[in-house]
Amino acid sequence: MKKTYVIILLAFATNCFAQNPEVFKSAEQMPEFVGGNNKMMQYISSNLKMPASLLNDSVFKGCKTLIKFVVDANGKVINEAIARECINCPDCDKEAIRVISSMPKWNPGKNAGKPVAVSMAMPIFFQKPLKNAK
Repeated sequence: MKKTYVIILLAFATNCFAQNPEVFKSAEQMPEFVGGNNKMMQYISSNLKMPASLLNDSVFKGCKTLIKFVVDANGKVINEAIARECINCPDCDKEAIRVISSMPKWNPGKNAGKPVAVSMAMPIFFQKPLKNAK
């Protein structure tokens, strides 16, 4: 009877502490936003908001943040992080993370026809709208 408990406990512990799947830097077929790059740019531009703290800042002209993330084997965007910050704009970094985190599922990357997790990076640009733009 004691052996049964040990085997069950060992099986449970193995499942609880299973290793994360390997994350590739590239894949035979790289992950793709559903609809392609144009749809991804539309998604970002329609969801990205200029931080309110910058709207009346006369010094701020624009910046770029680089976000790294993983598209997992199911196409979900996970592990979002700042790879390169916007200079003097932590609010921009937070907004970039928010938009990337809220992305819908992608078509996952594939190696040998099987879905795999792939590390990605994407620049996000912030620029104040022109005052005369309509």
